[in-house]
Amino acid sequence: MPSTTHQNDARKAEAIDIRMPDRSDAVAVWRLVGACPPLDLNSSYCYLLLCSHLRETCAVAEAPGLGVVGFLSALTPAAHPESLFVWQVAVAAAARRRGVAGRLLRFVLTHPATAEVRFIEATVGPKNQASRALFQRLAAERGAPLHIHPGFDPGCFPGAHEGEDWLRVGPLDGSRGA
Repeated sequence: MPSTTHQNDARKAEAIDIRMPDRSDAVAVWRLVGACPPLDLNSSYCYLLLCSHLRETCAVAEAPGLGVVGFLSALTPAAHPESLFVWQVAVAAAARRRGVAGRLLRFVLTHPATAEVRFIEATVGPKNQASRALFQRLAAERGAPLHIHPGFDPGCFPGAHEGEDWLRVGPLDGSRGA
């Protein structure tokens, strides 16, 4: 029998709503990313564009009384429409360890805009174990291989920024599960 703590955590996770963002979410998303180091905080205008112009490949998680507690930004590169490039995944400390990042990614994968996606790609720093685990879980769920290749070395970035490996999950098995 599950513990009471586990049951309460499950209820809290279910209470988190996953949906497409809209422009009114941009400021909350910008604040969330700013509160989730080591993520790079982009301009507020960037998040406005993500929440409006690229909203079909992005998702927000909203919790009662807390507002936006999760955000995933992604895009399908014009030259590679079979790939979904996951740009950022941010989850507020209050919502971590509840499967929010996975739910955000699965939500985006069920949207018609990603119907042709066969590969999920991202660049991830070697210390970002949470993101690496997210893509490992996705690969296992979809029965797909996860390939890790050199991505961007530290010299690609200004200032003190670690390099990032290129992660690629796929080809996906065709299941579009939520």
